[in-house]
Amino acid sequence: AARKAIEGQVEQLELDHNLLAALPDRFTETWSKYLPLGRINARFAADYDGAEWHPRTATVECLDVSFSYHKFPYRLYRARGTVSQDDRLVALDLKDDRLQISLEAFSGKNRVTINGTVWQPLAEPFGTVEVHAAELELNDDLFAAITEGPREVVRSLNPTGRVNVYLRISSDRPGVPPSKYMI
Repeated sequence: AARKAIEGQVEQLELDHNLLAALPDRFTETWSKYLPLGRINARFAADYDGAEWHPRTATVECLDVSFSYHKFPYRLYRARGTVSQDDRLVALDLKDDRLQISLEAFSGKNRVTINGTVWQPLAEPFGTVEVHAAELELNDDLFAAITEGPREVVRSLNPTGRVNVYLRISSDRPGVPPSKYMI
């Protein structure tokens, strides 16, 4: 029951079912929303208050990660962090109950950037996330990610080619459903 603190670092960690099985329940729920696969480097620090562990900081550097979001299951590949002010690759940085996101991923040959700030990410998250995709190919994988009703409308138009997409999801306080803006 004594208070404790731990800091650590891991390199070339495989995101797979073995890691998932070792995570606490509150992290496995988040994992199932994104289904990440690939390799990361991670640094972390956590405190134990005598009853449970509390993350203090965590930084994840994506080396080659794929993921999809459960509400729009369109898989992105080769995700990497972007260069931060101190010239290190940072994809996810958790500090002071604030998660900074700075990712570059790919859909085929096309780059997708994801940037944002999420407060209270492990409790009642709120904040802003922006997604930019240039020349995203209109293909079966993209159409399959759209929910059933709208998918049929989109398919009935028989679209072909490429699109640029900007998506902003934001909420200014906990418990408030996020607003979504897409061009």
